[in-house]
Amino acid sequence: MNKILVFFVIFSYQLQFSAANAQDKTWSQDRIQKILSPPSPGEINAILEIWQDADYSNSKSELVESGKMTYDQQEFNVSVYKHTVGSEDHFTAIYVPSKAQPKSLSILIETRGVRYDYPPRNISSGAFVMSLLGDMIEQFIIVEPCLRGHQLKAIEQTHTAGGDRRDSYDGAAKDVAMALTVAISEVPEWDQKNVFSFGVSRGGGVALLHGQRDKRVTGVISMSAPADWLQLMARPGENWASRIYEAAKNYNGPANDRSAQFYEWFLQDRQHLSNFMARQRLIASSPLYFTEHLPPTLIHQGTRDSAIPSVNAAAFSDRFLRLGLNEGNYQVIFHEGAGHLLRDSDAPERTREFLKLLMDN
Repeated sequence: MNKILVFFVIFSYQLQFSAANAQDKTWSQDRIQKILSPPSPGEINAILEIWQDADYSNSKSELVESGKMTYDQQEFNVSVYKHTVGSEDHFTAIYVPSKAQPKSLSILIETRGVRYDYPPRNISSGAFVMSLLGDMIEQFIIVEPCLRGHQLKAIEQTHTAGGDRRDSYDGAAKDVAMALTVAISEVPEWDQKNVFSFGVSRGGGVALLHGQRDKRVTGVISMSAPADWLQLMARPGENWASRIYEAAKNYNGPANDRSAQFYEWFLQDRQHLSNFMARQRLIASSPLYFTEHLPPTLIHQGTRDSAIPSVNAAAFSDRFLRLGLNEGNYQVIFHEGAGHLLRDSDAPERTREFLKLLMDN
């Protein structure tokens, strides 16, 4: 009997694995082309109405882990809170300078990037954003959400958030907003004024979306971020719809390929939906269409970024100019010769300048 049960479990797992990695021939290139057409004003307004009705309050939180960490000679008290997003358990790590006084610090919330194989994130030695802050590090509460379907280690335990990891932009922005609710309710050191949303790559896109939908955010810093998944993620001369069609037809699981990620995030298991419904998450994951709802924003982009075409940042630059937004508060900086991670650029210095500008106002 036990052998039969074991066989059944293994067989069921194999079926599930095969289904998850099966080639998808249900998306025609013509339908994908329609899915990628620019959104109408009605579609954009429909997303805005959803965002306006979102409730980020009352996320009951429970302290599940605490400790201390030293980064660049600054000691932090580290806390991990368990809370809910919808019906799913989530986790948020918070770093507070140990000598801080009540109501003295700004919040800086960092959204992680995403790799095709979704590795656990270990920030027990410090978060990436800390490396950008220099001597400003003691002015911030660092908030690190564990996004849906991801794993996070901030002290000793590895925590796993519930939910679908494929909801990597629109859903992730909600996760970040709920993590901010936890920080605001749990950290008395917050100055009750400044909240900055930051991220690199996918994290940069989510930071922009978070700033657009959460009125508590007073500034956004985005690095190497996608602006528009419908029109701007193709390389010059590339047929984006054709590339996505081939990715869907030949999909064999997560892959280090932009079109395969597009399929996984926006089309997989959604072929039964109408085009309007299938496009909702796609539009809601493209912050370019909601530019006028951004708080003061700094966007960094490397001119040799092989992951995110620089036209994404250029499109934001054009929108800022067209909307007549203040050049000091709305900046797009192109780093000549820099790649996706902006190594050996002046992005850290320019980020600190931007933060000082907003905090001094």
